[in-house]
Amino acid sequence: HRLFTSFSTARALCQLTHAMATSTPRRADAVIKFYRQNDPYGEFSNFSAHPITLRGKVWPTAEHYFQAMKFPGTEHEEEIRLARTPAQAKKMGGDRWRGLRADWEQVKDEIMYDCLIEKFAEPPLRDVLLGTGDAKIVEHTRNDRYWGDGGDGTGRNQLGKTLMRVRAELRRQAGPAAPPTAAGPASRTTPAAADGPVPMAADGPAPMAADNGVDLPVGEPVSSGPSRAPERVTLTGRTVRLEPLAGPHAASLFESTQVDSLWTYMGDGPFATRAEFDASIVKKATAADAIFFAIVPLSGEALGYASLMRIDEANRVVEVGNIMLSPALQGTTMATEALYLLAKYVFDDLGYRRYEWKCNSLNAPSRRAAVRLGFVEEGVFRQHMVVKGRNRDTAWYAMLDGDWPRCQAAFEAWLAPGNFDEHGRQREALQQIRERLVL
Repeated sequence: HRLFTSFSTARALCQLTHAMATSTPRRADAVIKFYRQNDPYGEFSNFSAHPITLRGKVWPTAEHYFQAMKFPGTEHEEEIRLARTPAQAKKMGGDRWRGLRADWEQVKDEIMYDCLIEKFAEPPLRDVLLGTGDAKIVEHTRNDRYWGDGGDGTGRNQLGKTLMRVRAELRRQAGPAAPPTAAGPASRTTPAAADGPVPMAADGPAPMAADNGVDLPVGEPVSSGPSRAPERVTLTGRTVRLEPLAGPHAASLFESTQVDSLWTYMGDGPFATRAEFDASIVKKATAADAIFFAIVPLSGEALGYASLMRIDEANRVVEVGNIMLSPALQGTTMATEALYLLAKYVFDDLGYRRYEWKCNSLNAPSRRAAVRLGFVEEGVFRQHMVVKGRNRDTAWYAMLDGDWPRCQAAFEAWLAPGNFDEHGRQREALQQIRERLVL
């Protein structure tokens, strides 16, 4: 396990945050937004490296405790407490095969309050929270509409509300004559090393201050070792199978993709003859820099293909691309399940941190599909490529390993037979499921 045993690396950042927090209390109309640990008030994140003691045990972070309480009194509780990072604890908490407690929706808010009142009970964290005065506290992220604000202010912001509730209780306990402790030059909000080693969110989003003599921010430590390279394996779901693309798939693929508009944004095609098409399939099947999979309904022949490409094992980044869905596949459960199977393979089996989706910025259906599937838009690379003699501005999307637990749970809930009526129509959209999920 990779343990974070020296808290001096966060000193410069936390001194700044603490100094800001303990200056003049904020007015009631002020808004404090937090999310990443490198920003002011990063201590408010449940991923921050501040141990708490509850139920007779030391929990490395508030996130560890919160996720473990989904399975109290079971072996899963201790497994999650010992998780290497809060990101891993969150992922484990999202495993529904562990058996989520029946009353979770009723008790989760109070469980969050319990761990936060413990986390902020003593200085210096208590002083940071009290130093916010009457300001509104907001977890600002588009990744969460329950605990966060959804990125646009329309989310519930339950974590921010809970922090303000804790602040009110600490203020009541302190009384009117007990102002926040002033932050001296040696103050810091990180716990002392004597509190024991605390796992860091090795794959989380939060940069840290560097213990490198210059106190400049750097990224968090990442667990060592590359991911595994994709292989030509078969992935089987309930409605569809992904198998290594091969020459025999060419016949059904040729017949099902004879629509010129399908090829508008592809790097090759359309093909005038069957021989040209067959040659392109053989080239894809034997490519050294990408792994192509045929998308095959369990009850039929190949109707599309997709690839894992731009494979970067060292940085644990891979892209899904060259996605060809015939009209018979488009808009079907099979198409969604095929892309779910690829994502599951990338994150759960191969250990990648980042899963990319890129497309021509003019390809509106592809851009809508990326968002529907749970990829987050990151911007447009202008004049990125020349494709078929024309300029291509490329829209970039990505799904991170930290996003995957929620996306996976949404995929599995959407794909469940009970989500479809007797006519095969969905009862709830994939995006709606993902937005309401609380992990």
